[in-house]
Amino acid sequence: MNYSPDNLKSKRSLMLKGFSLVELLAVVAIMLLILKLTLPTLDGLLGKNGKGMARGQLIGDLNRARLLALQNGSPVYLVFMPLYEKALYSMPGVKVKPEWKESYFKTNLDANSLLGMQLTGYAIYSEGRPKMGLPPKWHSDWKRLPEGFSFDSTTLDLLPHSVPVKFLKPRGERAPQGFRLTLPAIKYNSRGVIEGGNLSGVYLSVSKGGVFPPLIDVGGRYLPENADWPELQMPDDRQWLHINGVTGRSGVMELTEDEVENGISITSKFPTSVSVFDIYITHSPILPSDLERELKAICPVLFPRTVYQPDWLDSTPDEWIPNGQHYPVPLGDDEKLNPIFTNINNVAEAIEIIRVLTGLSRYAEQGGIRAVYAPVKNY
Repeated sequence: MNYSPDNLKSKRSLMLKGFSLVELLAVVAIMLLILKLTLPTLDGLLGKNGKGMARGQLIGDLNRARLLALQNGSPVYLVFMPLYEKALYSMPGVKVKPEWKESYFKTNLDANSLLGMQLTGYAIYSEGRPKMGLPPKWHSDWKRLPEGFSFDSTTLDLLPHSVPVKFLKPRGERAPQGFRLTLPAIKYNSRGVIEGGNLSGVYLSVSKGGVFPPLIDVGGRYLPENADWPELQMPDDRQWLHINGVTGRSGVMELTEDEVENGISITSKFPTSVSVFDIYITHSPILPSDLERELKAICPVLFPRTVYQPDWLDSTPDEWIPNGQHYPVPLGDDEKLNPIFTNINNVAEAIEIIRVLTGLSRYAEQGGIRAVYAPVKNY
């Protein structure tokens, strides 16, 4: 065999291009270590260890919004992007046509990008103080929950506040003159206290399950339609956040190991002394009298432990005026709505009942039932 210098040089170059077994094992070990450290951060936000979420971005941003409200001496909101159909697009005194909303979400790039954040995106916003010459301001960019997690749509519907935003991040494109996009929000007043809640505070749930955004058109923009979101989980399967109604501070609700071993439910962590709720139907997808007859038959089956109130509808037919896909349920003789369910002893159960009512598929094509809960003492 010819051992010329050229041959030896080429063999050495081939050897230098390869990896030894020790080197490969070292790389694999490092990759496994990184994976082990990374997985808890990806799944820990809502995983089995509830403390993961307390360290997560959502708790931090809730508390940041509260701190900004205290520092600025004016209200600050944590706003959320709901489903497209739940994002209200309105003009005072004018009935907005559906095509106007569609056009806005197609042409406004900032609004269109939000379609990809349905049930996953949130940001910090303040309305400004016009009398002092302070304009509205976004205190953060839009953020997403970690991949594979989403806000419960029903929980966003039940937030105690909403806010019309004058413009959107990141480009700051404004809506046409007079129009406003109203998003669900948690509002901290100038004292850092939640507004619109009650003494028990506000509860926000986050579910495990990814959200598929709308399809993208040939121009690379999202179609103005609802995202495809996962089936809702039972209260015990969600991660619950609690915003204290007195201090405004946020924390995660969790069970101890002993409570888990003893079969304690997360719903038992919700206070019952001040959190007794009634549930009201506010909008009917069909004639309210027809809905009343149907619910009278199916509610005992759907909610066997909850007493159905047959007098929840006490208005006359001439008051049933449709508005879009819904009949707003008129007030009764006492200028109040009558509850369909009363004395629900915690907010988790109230949210679950509303989830079932608003999720009844037989009414989906007509726009679905709309319902709310209210504390008995404050309604």
